[in-house]
Amino acid sequence: MLFRKDKQIAFVLPTRCGSTSTKYFLESIGFSQIKHPDLPTHHHIKYSEAVRVYPNLQGYKKYGIFRNPVERFVSTVDYLLTGKPFVSPEEFLDFFNKNPDHSLNIFRRPQVEWSDHDDI
Repeated sequence: MLFRKDKQIAFVLPTRCGSTSTKYFLESIGFSQIKHPDLPTHHHIKYSEAVRVYPNLQGYKKYGIFRNPVERFVSTVDYLLTGKPFVSPEEFLDFFNKNPDHSLNIFRRPQVEWSDHDDI
């Protein structure tokens, strides 16, 4: 999640939605990544996690970038099969079914989870 305090704007960035490109662009125009010792170190922080440690974000105007779920799934499969130890879609699905707590399961979480909060 990125924010700009002077403009009171925050961007929610779910996985596989162009968030890395968006992050680089937003940083180039003055946005900062939300960081706190109690938060994950990646930029895919959910809005509710950020508000928990920075309640003033509730007053910010919030934006999110979301993607067609089918395109997002295809992008996820492509990402995980490229340079990863999977050799087939069957192995990809088998991996997630056998490892439900693996950190890569972030890619299977619904995009709305990143914006699931009372003030959005």
